[in-house]
Amino acid sequence: MAFAQLALRMLLDEHAGMLSPDGAPRIDALPLHSAQVHQATGMVSAQLGVSARDALASLRARAFAEQRTLSNLAAAVVAREVRFAPFKEPT
Repeated sequence: MAFAQLALRMLLDEHAGMLSPDGAPRIDALPLHSAQVHQATGMVSAQLGVSARDALASLRARAFAEQRTLSNLAAAVVAREVRFAPFKEPT
């Protein structure tokens, strides 16, 4: 399970442009260095009613699913062009 989580994280990081071509993390691309990603994380946290950690995971997952960079999706969330809705179980 740990290896699967690591592989998924690396795949998401690579897709989000957070890894350099040699596979090393790009310090300038880490979400911790982006005010817009922080702001979007807070907005998604409020929209979904989840922790900041889960909100960031949701942002990253959606960016991957939509083949967008994390910063691009964060900008759209902050501009209120993209909204997250809580998942509802089918009845």
